[in-house]
Amino acid sequence: FFDKALSQSGLIPKAKQTKWVGDTDSCLYDISETDIEKAMKESRKRIVQFLNGCYEIADEKMDEETKEHFLYSNRATYPFVTLAGLLHTFLFKLDELNADSTIKDCIQALSPYITALCEGLNHLPEEEASYLLGAQGQGAEKKWLLSYQNIINKSFADYCPDELKEWRETRDQTLQKEGEDLKDDILIILRKLS
Repeated sequence: FFDKALSQSGLIPKAKQTKWVGDTDSCLYDISETDIEKAMKESRKRIVQFLNGCYEIADEKMDEETKEHFLYSNRATYPFVTLAGLLHTFLFKLDELNADSTIKDCIQALSPYITALCEGLNHLPEEEASYLLGAQGQGAEKKWLLSYQNIINKSFADYCPDELKEWRETRDQTLQKEGEDLKDDILIILRKLS
């Protein structure tokens, strides 16, 4: 869970052949360092400090029972680590963080978002908790991440990644009903034209 989360978090850069690809501005790896061993050691240190800081905030803000299921379980590792990195990138795009930001600055900037997540998880409706805890298979990781993002979006409307918008539409029963009605209307028109 951790390896996959780290690779999708944006905290480490992605490379193809001999080039860095994607957004490398917000990663915690110094892509300009030519000594690979030095860059790896330094990035490991920064990532550990960053994630420890995020977990410390969550540990302080979450209820004990909530932590057991939604912070320290294997299944919670993926969404929490991935989300921490995605929020880090989000704050870079808002110019609240930059390449000169210290890990302490990063943690401080993420703190309100992590607090909102913790409060949301502490008061998660039983139906939503059952939805997450009952999720199985490969799709479970995505459900957990999107649910965590959705909780944050409720407190921070400006945090709404494209995949969250799409996920919300698929869960919006009113929108789904409208889509079904439109589909039926289109089928009627197509039958008349045939």
